[in-house]
Amino acid sequence: MQLHSTAEFQTTIQWIAPAIIAIVFILLVSQMREPNRRYFMAIFVGGAGSAYLSGGGFGKWEMAFAPR
Repeated sequence: MQLHSTAEFQTTIQWIAPAIIAIVFILLVSQMREPNRRYFMAIFVGGAGSAYLSGGGFGKWEMAFAPR
């Protein structure tokens, strides 16, 4: 019995899923009123940045180039 390759399916899902998630996120955030959206996005970007920097990538070199 010959096995079928799923490489094409996986690559399609790998670029469709992030696009769908981004569109849903944009639609949900666009429903927030302006002062609350600003505070939410500041906390969201701060959390994403700290998660990125704590990932270990380049270590101290990355901290030198992080925006302040």
